[in-house]
Amino acid sequence: MVSRVPEFDQVLPKDQRSALAERHGQVLSRAAVADPGSEIKLWDCVNQSWSKPIPTYETQAIMQQMGYRCSACAFVGFGQDAREVEAHVLGPGGVFDKMVSHKGAHAIPSTDANGRNAFVCSACGTKMISPSRVEMHIDSIRNAFHAHRGRVTAQFIRLYSQFPSAPHILGETVITGDDE
Repeated sequence: MVSRVPEFDQVLPKDQRSALAERHGQVLSRAAVADPGSEIKLWDCVNQSWSKPIPTYETQAIMQQMGYRCSACAFVGFGQDAREVEAHVLGPGGVFDKMVSHKGAHAIPSTDANGRNAFVCSACGTKMISPSRVEMHIDSIRNAFHAHRGRVTAQFIRLYSQFPSAPHILGETVITGDDE
């Protein structure tokens, strides 16, 4: 049973909000206890972290923001459909394309614009300060490819919440893998 949220004349400290929420068997909305000129933080459901403080009058619009998230990583497309996620996985410069282009890639010694030693990725020409950085670059592409193997979907989600939570999936579009 959900009890009625009491009205507050002032902003309550966090410990009082928590105690009150426990007594009422629910978690109180941060916006419900904030004064009109204050700021609150919203939970970023993709990055799993709190946002910077946002004026309370802007929270309703931000809470309505939705997007398509790649089920294999934290990529988010803000378009009207799943095409951005599909391009992220399958398109030119996407995860699969980068893996193909970086197959057999390695660090090549070079110099930067100031004549200092540098190293270049043999596949894409990205300059780094050490061969280990180039190897990390190549490994990150390889790891991204492995994370995107199998079934990958574009998940239509709400981007923000008032409370810490996993993204609430409102719909899915299959990008790769089985369509079951």
